[in-house]
Amino acid sequence: MPRTNPYAPSRRKKATRRWRKGHIGSAAQHLYRPVLTAAYTVWCNVRMDLKTYLSPMSQEVREEFAGRCGTSRGHLQNVSYGYRPCATDLAVLIERESKYSVRRWELRPDDWHKHWPELIGTEGAPPVPVEKAEAA
Repeated sequence: MPRTNPYAPSRRKKATRRWRKGHIGSAAQHLYRPVLTAAYTVWCNVRMDLKTYLSPMSQEVREEFAGRCGTSRGHLQNVSYGYRPCATDLAVLIERESKYSVRRWELRPDDWHKHWPELIGTEGAPPVPVEKAEAA
């Protein structure tokens, strides 16, 4: 009888582990995907930030989107994670190319009202942030 490693999982355990509920390769996962996608799409049409907008895209689609916005995919990722600020012209291009899913005031939440005063009071716009009075 050959000796086997007692700590190695058997083939049967691997097979049951692969198909348990909630696993990435789950057989039932494809049944829930259309329902979740439809609900996610409805939610996304209401309000979305750049990170949420870019997350379901493949690398090629992100590269194409970044090219249409006149920037690189890496810079878009830095902006979406908050590592780099979004320039005003880039915010306008992202809003236009995302078909208004990502709005300018979400890309520049602190000073959007200074750059685009025409957006104050529009539907969906957040309230104008109150600036702190400077100490004299």
